[in-house]
Amino acid sequence: MILFISSFLFSCDWKSGTPSSSDIKNYTSVKPFILYEAGIEGIYTNHDVDSLVFSYETSIDSPDIFVAQIRKNAANEGWKEIKAEKYYRFDRIRKWRDEYYIGEEIRIAYLKKTVIVAYVEGDAKQAINSFSEINESKWADINIWPMFEKEITKH
Repeated sequence: MILFISSFLFSCDWKSGTPSSSDIKNYTSVKPFILYEAGIEGIYTNHDVDSLVFSYETSIDSPDIFVAQIRKNAANEGWKEIKAEKYYRFDRIRKWRDEYYIGEEIRIAYLKKTVIVAYVEGDAKQAINSFSEINESKWADINIWPMFEKEITKH
Protein backbone atom coordinates (compact mmCIF):
# COMPACT_ATOMS: atom_id res chain seq x y z
CA MET A 1 0.00 0.00 0.00
CA ILE A 2 2.78 2.44 0.91
CA LEU A 3 4.57 1.59 -2.33
CA PHE A 4 1.39 2.33 -4.30
CA ILE A 5 0.85 5.70 -2.60
CA SER A 6 4.50 6.65 -3.01
CA SER A 7 4.51 5.80 -6.71
CA PHE A 8 1.27 7.74 -7.19
CA LEU A 9 2.66 10.84 -5.46
CA PHE A 10 5.88 10.78 -7.47
CA SER A 11 4.00 10.36 -10.75
CA CYS A 12 1.83 13.46 -10.20
CA ASP A 13 2.88 16.72 -11.78
CA TRP A 14 2.43 19.23 -8.95
CA LYS A 15 3.72 22.06 -11.13
CA SER A 16 0.87 22.14 -13.64
CA GLY A 17 -2.89 21.88 -13.71
CA THR A 18 -6.08 23.68 -14.57
CA PRO A 19 -6.41 27.16 -13.08
CA SER A 20 -9.68 28.34 -11.52
CA SER A 21 -11.25 31.61 -12.60
CA SER A 22 -10.11 33.22 -9.33
CA ASP A 23 -6.52 31.99 -9.95
CA ILE A 24 -6.61 33.66 -13.37
CA LYS A 25 -8.11 36.90 -12.06
CA ASN A 26 -5.32 37.07 -9.47
CA TYR A 27 -2.65 37.19 -12.19
CA THR A 28 -2.01 40.95 -12.31
CA SER A 29 -0.35 40.77 -15.72
CA VAL A 30 -3.42 39.36 -17.49
CA LYS A 31 -6.01 41.73 -15.98
CA PRO A 32 -5.71 44.37 -18.76
CA PHE A 33 -6.63 41.67 -21.29
CA ILE A 34 -9.83 40.48 -19.64
CA LEU A 35 -12.64 42.68 -20.94
CA TYR A 36 -16.24 42.46 -19.77
CA GLU A 37 -15.96 38.77 -19.10
CA ALA A 38 -19.01 36.63 -18.55
CA GLY A 39 -17.14 33.54 -17.39
CA ILE A 40 -13.54 32.41 -17.39
CA GLU A 41 -12.51 28.83 -18.11
CA GLY A 42 -9.04 27.74 -17.12
CA ILE A 43 -7.27 25.43 -19.55
CA TYR A 44 -3.70 25.12 -18.24
CA THR A 45 -1.29 26.62 -15.74
CA ASN A 46 2.29 25.85 -14.83
CA HIS A 47 3.84 27.10 -11.61
CA ASP A 48 7.43 26.27 -12.52
CA VAL A 49 7.34 28.46 -15.62
CA ASP A 50 4.66 31.01 -14.78
CA SER A 51 2.15 30.46 -17.54
CA LEU A 52 -1.57 30.34 -18.21
CA VAL A 53 -3.91 29.34 -21.00
CA PHE A 54 -7.57 30.23 -20.56
CA SER A 55 -10.67 31.38 -22.37
CA TYR A 56 -13.50 33.72 -21.54
CA GLU A 57 -16.68 35.06 -23.04
CA THR A 58 -16.88 38.82 -23.52
CA SER A 59 -19.92 40.99 -23.97
CA ILE A 60 -18.06 43.05 -26.58
CA ASP A 61 -19.51 41.99 -29.93
CA SER A 62 -17.33 44.19 -32.14
CA PRO A 63 -13.79 43.03 -32.98
CA ASP A 64 -12.76 46.64 -33.62
CA ILE A 65 -13.93 47.81 -30.19
CA PHE A 66 -12.35 44.79 -28.50
CA VAL A 67 -8.97 45.31 -30.20
CA ALA A 68 -8.96 49.06 -29.53
CA GLN A 69 -9.57 48.47 -25.82
CA ILE A 70 -6.94 45.71 -25.61
CA ARG A 71 -4.36 47.94 -27.29
CA LYS A 72 -5.19 50.86 -25.00
CA ASN A 73 -4.97 48.70 -21.85
CA ALA A 74 -1.73 47.11 -23.04
CA ALA A 75 -0.08 50.47 -23.76
CA ASN A 76 -1.17 51.80 -20.35
CA GLU A 77 0.57 48.85 -18.66
CA GLY A 78 3.81 49.06 -20.66
CA TRP A 79 3.14 46.22 -23.11
CA LYS A 80 4.40 46.49 -26.71
CA GLU A 81 2.48 44.95 -29.57
CA ILE A 82 4.28 42.43 -31.77
CA LYS A 83 3.02 41.82 -35.28
CA ALA A 84 1.00 38.61 -35.55
CA GLU A 85 -1.37 37.27 -38.20
CA LYS A 86 -4.21 35.35 -36.54
CA TYR A 87 -4.25 36.91 -33.08
CA TYR A 88 -2.87 39.78 -30.98
CA ARG A 89 0.54 39.47 -29.37
CA PHE A 90 2.26 41.67 -26.79
CA ASP A 91 5.42 41.50 -24.73
CA ARG A 92 6.77 43.48 -21.81
CA ILE A 93 10.14 43.72 -20.06
CA ARG A 94 10.42 44.89 -16.47
CA LYS A 95 13.37 45.26 -14.13
CA TRP A 96 13.02 43.35 -10.87
CA ARG A 97 15.11 43.63 -7.69
CA ASP A 98 17.96 45.51 -9.40
CA GLU A 99 19.48 42.26 -10.65
CA TYR A 100 16.80 40.53 -12.72
CA TYR A 101 14.67 41.30 -15.73
CA ILE A 102 11.18 39.88 -16.12
CA GLY A 103 10.06 39.09 -19.66
CA GLU A 104 6.40 38.42 -20.42
CA GLU A 105 4.46 37.54 -23.53
CA ILE A 106 0.72 37.32 -23.97
CA ARG A 107 -1.30 36.19 -26.98
CA ILE A 108 -5.00 36.94 -27.40
CA ALA A 109 -7.43 35.60 -29.98
CA TYR A 110 -10.88 37.19 -30.32
CA LEU A 111 -13.27 34.64 -31.86
CA LYS A 112 -16.87 35.88 -32.04
CA LYS A 113 -17.05 36.93 -28.37
CA THR A 114 -14.92 34.00 -27.16
CA VAL A 115 -11.43 35.09 -26.20
CA ILE A 116 -8.48 32.70 -25.91
CA VAL A 117 -5.48 33.93 -23.91
CA ALA A 118 -2.01 32.46 -23.37
CA TYR A 119 0.53 34.09 -21.06
CA VAL A 120 4.14 33.21 -20.15
CA GLU A 121 6.62 34.91 -17.82
CA GLY A 122 10.34 34.32 -17.46
CA ASP A 123 13.38 36.01 -16.00
CA ALA A 124 16.96 36.77 -16.91
CA LYS A 125 19.99 38.07 -15.05
CA GLN A 126 21.12 40.22 -17.98
CA ALA A 127 19.27 43.04 -19.72
CA ILE A 128 16.90 41.82 -22.43
CA ASN A 129 14.94 43.56 -25.15
CA SER A 130 12.18 41.02 -25.71
CA PHE A 131 10.63 37.89 -24.25
CA SER A 132 12.11 35.83 -27.09
CA GLU A 133 15.62 36.33 -25.61
CA ILE A 134 14.96 34.27 -22.47
CA ASN A 135 14.94 30.49 -21.99
CA GLU A 136 11.27 30.37 -21.08
CA SER A 137 10.42 31.52 -24.62
CA LYS A 138 11.79 28.26 -26.00
CA TRP A 139 9.75 26.32 -23.44
CA ALA A 140 6.66 28.31 -24.48
CA ASP A 141 7.34 27.48 -28.15
CA ILE A 142 6.99 23.79 -27.29
CA ASN A 143 4.39 23.86 -24.51
CA ILE A 144 2.19 26.96 -24.47
CA TRP A 145 1.89 28.42 -27.96
CA PRO A 146 0.84 25.09 -29.56
CA MET A 147 -1.81 24.71 -26.85
CA PHE A 148 -3.02 28.25 -27.60
CA GLU A 149 -3.20 27.46 -31.34
CA LYS A 150 -5.11 24.24 -30.63
CA GLU A 151 -7.67 26.14 -28.53
CA ILE A 152 -8.18 28.60 -31.39
CA THR A 153 -9.00 25.75 -33.79
CA LYS A 154 -11.67 24.43 -31.39
CA HIS A 155 -13.75 27.57 -31.88
